[in-house]
Amino acid sequence: MTDPVLLLAVSFQYLAAFLAFRLIRVSGSRRSWGFISLAILLMALRHTVSYFFLLIGGRPPMDLRTEWVTLLSALCMVFGVALIGPLFRSMECSREKLKASERRYRNIFNLATVSIWEEDFHEVLEGLDRLKAEGVTDFRAWFRGHPERVREAVEKTKVLDVNPATLALYGAENKAELLGSPQKVFTPESFSVFEEILIALAEGRKAFSADAVMQTLQGERREVYLSLSVPPEVSQDGKLLITIMDITERKRMEEEQQRIGKLESLGVLAGGIAHDFNNLLTAILGNINILKKESQPGTLIFERAEKAEKASLQAKGLTRQLLTFARGSKPAKRTASLKQVIRDAVEFALTGTNVKAEFSVAGDLWFADVDVDQIGQVMNNLALNAVQAMPEGGCIRVGASNVTEAPGDLAPGRYIQIIVTDEGLGIAGKDLHRIFDPYFSTREQGSGLGLASVYSIIHRHGGCVTVDSVEGEGATFKVYLPASSKHARTVRDRKEREWTGRGRILVMDDEAFVLDVAGNMLSKMGFEVVYAKDGGEAVALFRKGLQEGRPFAAVIMDLTIPGGMGGRETQDCLRRIDPGVKTIVSSGYSDDPILSQYQDYGFQGILLKPYRLAEMSEVLRSVLGR
Repeated sequence: MTDPVLLLAVSFQYLAAFLAFRLIRVSGSRRSWGFISLAILLMALRHTVSYFFLLIGGRPPMDLRTEWVTLLSALCMVFGVALIGPLFRSMECSREKLKASERRYRNIFNLATVSIWEEDFHEVLEGLDRLKAEGVTDFRAWFRGHPERVREAVEKTKVLDVNPATLALYGAENKAELLGSPQKVFTPESFSVFEEILIALAEGRKAFSADAVMQTLQGERREVYLSLSVPPEVSQDGKLLITIMDITERKRMEEEQQRIGKLESLGVLAGGIAHDFNNLLTAILGNINILKKESQPGTLIFERAEKAEKASLQAKGLTRQLLTFARGSKPAKRTASLKQVIRDAVEFALTGTNVKAEFSVAGDLWFADVDVDQIGQVMNNLALNAVQAMPEGGCIRVGASNVTEAPGDLAPGRYIQIIVTDEGLGIAGKDLHRIFDPYFSTREQGSGLGLASVYSIIHRHGGCVTVDSVEGEGATFKVYLPASSKHARTVRDRKEREWTGRGRILVMDDEAFVLDVAGNMLSKMGFEVVYAKDGGEAVALFRKGLQEGRPFAAVIMDLTIPGGMGGRETQDCLRRIDPGVKTIVSSGYSDDPILSQYQDYGFQGILLKPYRLAEMSEVLRSVLGR
């Protein structure tokens, strides 16, 4: 009876040892399970020896009861090892899945195009739990009353890992530069967003997202979109994954659209008031100019008239800034050299100030197709901005050169680069992106229109303007204008020189004071003047003049006559009467393309309100003096 019992016991022990050795690979702890498997094998060998002595000596080394116990032990070993095998295999399968998941996570982490931060919030979460235990429920109010706790929480947060996209976004050469405290990429605005993260964690929210402003390691500001999810296990390990997307360019485009919208709104306002305002200003400036011409230099009247004229010219400049934003307002371009335009505008702006200018303008500066008055306005506004930035006085450096590369979305080609640099107060980083917004100004005396008009004018000329500034170290504005392939025609010097002529001039305008000042100017130039208040009257007077043999040398017509026939319609009628009629369009404002393309509509000249005797003289000289 002993032989088969012992034989079965030994067989089961060898089977158990065999199964145990097979499980070493999947046990998860090969060394410990190896010792267990070896122990089972040694037990089997020990009983093999017993069985060997039984066969040789014919006597068992122990009694039958002991061998039954051995058999039961062997059976338990077999069943135990057999039953634990699936558990080990399940554990091994779970480990493989976990490793695969870890590999997938690492691939996503490393290959993601957005910035990913792995951060340890363990101490922060413990602090929030303590606040809850103390009875704090309104965390927003609590953090508002304890702002220093937000900075303390930032210091307790630790960056554990970042992906390659993060290195590129923040200008880091390796991960070590970003690990540890996240404060190195914080801006003052970042702390308010971190406060919102703390509130979200304290309130038990599962997700959080917000726009934020951060900075690279080099100090360059970045607009970002930040988001995080709060996993259930965060209470155990305190780890959070934060994804950050660079939206700087998107924000810039949104701000650009908002700026354009503001300009369009301002254009509606400008279009509504400019025509009437410029009619009034025409009468004021024109009469002052005539009074100045009729006075002797050095007299009190001459000096007062000169001061009033300068004030009127400043009002004219302000009106033109408004008109710059008008819908559909296009520059009245001609090919011109900008060398003298730049110098004259800057020197005029600096007159009477404690600011001096240094010029560095290339002698071979390319020509440009521009509205000379508007570009003069650009330079005037940039110079005035520099003056306001230097209340204690100083120097601005103005340069102009030819370049073949330009920033932004400008197409490759030839450009004229104009640089204006001041030594003033500079512009705060938080204000740089708003500096060209209408109505935005950091100075009490600023209207918020100067730089906005610079932006609008340059944009409508097909160019761009940039600004670079460090607070306390001045600012540099760079203007880029497309160069022209044409040559500028020589323009006669019209400074304070009026052309005289003879003949009859028909003036059409709905405002009596405009007719009066225009008539006085024309009379001083030697012309006989006839007035018309609308298109119908102008056509009748023109026809009558032809019938009587007293034709008009030219007709000056206001483009817009409320409730009546304006300049364009009147000209069509006049051309049917006399195809050779010489017409000059005059206007304070219109969104009609006639002002920028008047020759395409048959007009020989354009006279923009408000005007002085010199401007009217130049226009008539160009139309009649051929």
